[in-house]
Amino acid sequence: MTDSTQSTALSPAREAASIERGLAMDATSFEGVHTVFSHGNAFNLAVKMASMLSDSTVIPAPYQGNPSNCLIAIDYAARLRVSPVMLMQNMDVVKGRPGLRGAFLIGLINACPLFSRIKFEWRGSPDDGTGQPTGDYGCRAYATEIETGDVLQGTWVDWAMVIGEGWDRDNGSQKSKWNTLRDQMFQYRAASFWSRTNASDVTLGLHTVEELDYLENAPGYARESPSPVIEHDHDRGMPGLLDELADRARSAAAHIDLAEPRSPAEDEPSAPPTDTAPTKDAQPKARSGRRIIE
Repeated sequence: MTDSTQSTALSPAREAASIERGLAMDATSFEGVHTVFSHGNAFNLAVKMASMLSDSTVIPAPYQGNPSNCLIAIDYAARLRVSPVMLMQNMDVVKGRPGLRGAFLIGLINACPLFSRIKFEWRGSPDDGTGQPTGDYGCRAYATEIETGDVLQGTWVDWAMVIGEGWDRDNGSQKSKWNTLRDQMFQYRAASFWSRTNASDVTLGLHTVEELDYLENAPGYARESPSPVIEHDHDRGMPGLLDELADRARSAAAHIDLAEPRSPAEDEPSAPPTDTAPTKDAQPKARSGRRIIE
C-alpha cells in the first residue's frame, strides 16, 4: 500500500460514518436536491412534511404548532444532511436566529469523513492561586484533514478572551455558564471557531446557541423587531395551511402600488375652474400616466 493510499484510507469507524452520512443525504433529499427551495415540487413536499411535524408533541416548543419554523428546520436539515427531527432537537432559536448546540456541532464535524475527530489542546493553569484561571488558560481545537494529513488548528480561546469579551458576565437573570461549566464552554467555543474557519460547509457557518445568547444580550447589538406570528388552524390540515399562504400573498399584493409613475405635467397646479358647463358629448379625460384597473 502506498503512502498516498494510507493517508486517504478510512478506518472502519470512519467508513461507517461516511456510509451513514450518505444514507442521511438520501433520506433528507427532495427529488435528489438538498434544498426545499430548488423547485415547486420540492417545496410542496416540504410544506406537507412541515404541517405534519408541527402537530407532533415530541419536538421542541418553538416548532410545535408552527409549520413555518418546521419548514425552515427541514431546509437546514437537508443542507446539513441530517434528519429533520434530529436537527430540531439540537437547533435552538434565539430571537429569530437559529443556533446549533455545541455538542451537536462537534458531532457534525466528527461524522464528516473529511476530517479526523476534533480534539483540543490546552495551555495555562485553571487556578492562579486565587481561584481564578490564569489569563492564558484555555484551549484550541484541531483536527487532521484526511486527504492531505495536515493538522488544522483553530483559534486559541483563553480566559483573557473570555474576560475581554464579557462572556463571564451574567445576562440579567441568566447566569453565565463560563463560571460554572468553564472547561465545557471552552471546548464548545473553540470547536465553533474551528468550524467556521475550516469546515464552514459542514456546519453552514452557524453559531452555537451559547454564542447567540451572548450576542443577543450584548450592549449595542442591533436587533430586528420580530415579525408577528400568524396562528395556524391545525384542524383544517394541509388545505388550511395552503389557504393561509394564499391569503398572505394576496395581502402583500394589496399593498403594492400598481400605478405607473406620474408625469411631470400632473405635478403642475391645475387650472382654475371655469363657469363653462360641459357639453352633452363631452367625455371625461383619462389622467395620463395612471393605469385604470377594473
